[in-house]
Amino acid sequence: MLEFVVLVLVVALSAFGLAGGNIDQFSNMTAGEIASMVFLGLVGIVFIGSIIGAGPRLANVSRHLAIALSVTLTVAIAWEYRYELQGAVTRITAGVVPGTPITQVGEDGALSVTISRVDRHFQALAKVNGKDQSFIVDTGASAVVLTYDSARNAGFDVERLSFSVPVATANGMARAAPVYIESLVIGEIERRNVRAMVAQNGKLFDNLLGLSFLNRLSGYDVRGSQMVLHN
Repeated sequence: MLEFVVLVLVVALSAFGLAGGNIDQFSNMTAGEIASMVFLGLVGIVFIGSIIGAGPRLANVSRHLAIALSVTLTVAIAWEYRYELQGAVTRITAGVVPGTPITQVGEDGALSVTISRVDRHFQALAKVNGKDQSFIVDTGASAVVLTYDSARNAGFDVERLSFSVPVATANGMARAAPVYIESLVIGEIERRNVRAMVAQNGKLFDNLLGLSFLNRLSGYDVRGSQMVLHN
């Protein structure tokens, strides 16, 4: 127990020395600086343990403490690069599930979501009133358009809707019912009270992400096979 206390004191004093003898500096340290300090402490403990290797109890304490510090270092590094790791995981998921949006946060804190082209159209997985839905981006549509089934899955009472608005679809002219979507989320971009329409049953087979959502973004642009939505 005495050896463990000695080791902790050595590491604590070393860290205090690295901080310039000013304990207030700890509160201003970044995760990267903390990770560096933990790494130096790890090296120091291993070094001390090797010097006093004749004491098996101290060597055992050093080994366990080194493991604990290694875990701390890994957590600190993961926190420092959390956005990069999140982006990598999302990109892998997007490669497996077509339409998966990739959320990115810029250095200035600006949020953007990237969606990819699937076949001939940009496709995005989204949540409509909390329910998973798939959309095709259609900049020629003045509003978001839901299929009859998607609207029902999103909680609309489709049997009570008034299909009074004439619309042109790939299957010809049809009628749609005006509604407002309480919440439409793509990636980490959310817009509430989005103007939309619900197509008559059997007249539309893909949800359309139209201008009533796109025009409420700060902007969007096409980059090759990808479209970037800016929050």
